[in-house]
Amino acid sequence: MRIRTKFYCAILTLHFISLTSLSTHAQTRQIQNLKSNSPVCSLNNRTPYIFSAAPSATAQNSSRIQNLQTDVLRVLVWNVFKYKRDGVYSDLSKLKNQSDLVLLQEAVHRPDIETYFKSHFPDFSQTFFMSFCDSDASAFGVQNGSRFQVLNNQSWPAPDSEPFSTIHKMSGYSEILINGQRVHVVNTHGLNFNAGSPFQRQIDDVAKRLKNVTGPIIWAGDFNTWSNSRMNYLLGVTKKLGLSHVQFKNDPRGLVLDHVFYRGLNLKKSEIIEISTSDHYPLLVEFSISEKQKSESASQSSAPKLTKQQNTNPLHVQ
Repeated sequence: MRIRTKFYCAILTLHFISLTSLSTHAQTRQIQNLKSNSPVCSLNNRTPYIFSAAPSATAQNSSRIQNLQTDVLRVLVWNVFKYKRDGVYSDLSKLKNQSDLVLLQEAVHRPDIETYFKSHFPDFSQTFFMSFCDSDASAFGVQNGSRFQVLNNQSWPAPDSEPFSTIHKMSGYSEILINGQRVHVVNTHGLNFNAGSPFQRQIDDVAKRLKNVTGPIIWAGDFNTWSNSRMNYLLGVTKKLGLSHVQFKNDPRGLVLDHVFYRGLNLKKSEIIEISTSDHYPLLVEFSISEKQKSESASQSSAPKLTKQQNTNPLHVQ
């Protein structure tokens, strides 16, 4: 009886594997057939996709703010949960009015979503950094939106993938120019289901790229620091880079996954917005830039060097 039971279990397991394999192949064919419908899904995951404004327009947008002689940089960091919940677009549009730099994780790119950003963020340049595409040719990754001129964009996929998949979580790098000040910005979505070394390798990979960068840095995102070991490792790496960790008073989060680290800027205020249109709360952080910081950055700032695998020609669309 025990042998017969094991035999039936083996047959059912083989049948499940066969069905899973067929489903995977079908989805792969479907993605290949639909890729032509999405400009992002036709790119490799090392090519940033820029939309909402052409490069010349981003410089013009930057001038609009620079003419106000602002030395303030307002940053929104939010995991938008793939825009699944009702009201998320309305909240995002409201938060945009309090932000100059919008860093989104679990962002999605489709033609309809691109249209939303072009309509509701007309003075922002958007850069989408793709992690993967699904069977409906929707792209998933991180997205950096900036009111200021964007000088450089780079995609930094995690060295490892999530278990049993080919999904490499993404860090999107942007170098922005604010009133003569170059600021290096990294938006990271941390590996989630890996234990130990893959997460550490992702953090180390970003740190290695930032090691020789001079000038102000903002490194923010959803780091998936769901354990003390992950949190301690991240804090150790950022401390070596000379980054400070933004703290939030009366933090309502039970599990703290989202963080903002910075260097070469003055922290003015930080706030957590308690809304329910995502499974993460948005973080709002405001920095200021001193004249001394501007002069030092203008003479010293340098972007991370591209690796051989990285694409130096991001795709721009209007």
